Amino acid sequence: MISKFNLCLFGIIFIVGSVKAEIILPPQGGPGGDYLESRCKESSYLVGINLRIGDDIDQAQAVCSSISMEGKLQNPTSFGQPLLGGEGGSPQSIICPKDKAVKGLHIESEGEETVIVNSIGLYCSSPTAGETPEKPFGSLGGPYIPKDRVESNRSWGPQICPEGTVAVGITSRSGIWLDAIGLICGPIHSIPSLGEAGPRTENNCSYGPDTCVQGFVWREAGSNDHVCVTPQVRDQTRADNAQANARRSPNGGLYGPDTCLSGYVWREAFPGDHVCVTPETRTQAAEDNTHASARDACKGTVVR
Repeated sequence: MISKFNLCLFGIIFIVGSVKAEIILPPQGGPGGDYLESRCKESSYLVGINLRIGDDIDQAQAVCSSISMEGKLQNPTSFGQPLLGGEGGSPQSIICPKDKAVKGLHIESEGEETVIVNSIGLYCSSPTAGETPEKPFGSLGGPYIPKDRVESNRSWGPQICPEGTVAVGITSRSGIWLDAIGLICGPIHSIPSLGEAGPRTENNCSYGPDTCVQGFVWREAGSNDHVCVTPQVRDQTRADNAQANARRSPNGGLYGPDTCLSGYVWREAFPGDHVCVTPETRTQAAEDNTHASARDACKGTVVR
């Protein structure tokens, strides 16, 4: 295990180890709320943010993309822990263009007695290019009230990851709303570490006990989902993950806040998997689970 230590310097926390370093930028916005983090898994970058938005921003969650064997960003593949906050507003997402990762945030906050985040924009760039765009890509937030109509404290401005790093998660201070938001910045990787999904070699356990046989890859429905499936099923899984919020009932329902819209059901690829998918996709997930051992290069005989 890599030993780590935290050093707080001028409001920035450095987490340092022998092979990697993270820089945690302090959340910007209002002073209230409890500190929370929403991190991407290892060898993934932040490529967008899922939000719940009403008059202001209620909640935020990291949207992440893993890196292919060629060092390229893939479609959004996973999500960080939701940042606790209010359940109000409606789900919306802001995602960087293809092959771009989050380099920085443009954060606007406002309020009278309580100052909270009102708008978020993304600075997106190629992880290996190193440049920071002059303008943010898109922006999502609540309605802007002109200053002459309300006595309000306001702040705005960018928060950019330092040179040689890219965003790998978000930080927040959250209560009933998203009081403040910031970035977790990590080093740039050219290729994924062993264990990232990709073609596996028959009867070769070089990727550990979950190595897939030739022609199969990890499904990655969740961060530890190593069930072996066809590349087509993995692509469908990523697409379903990216649409997770849009397929939930905005006002909840019989099954709580994860209640699916009509025509969708929980995927249940693993316990607690409440991503909403078609009934056919749930059947496919159950079938792939049944054949998991047989598709493991270190265990059974291939079942296609």
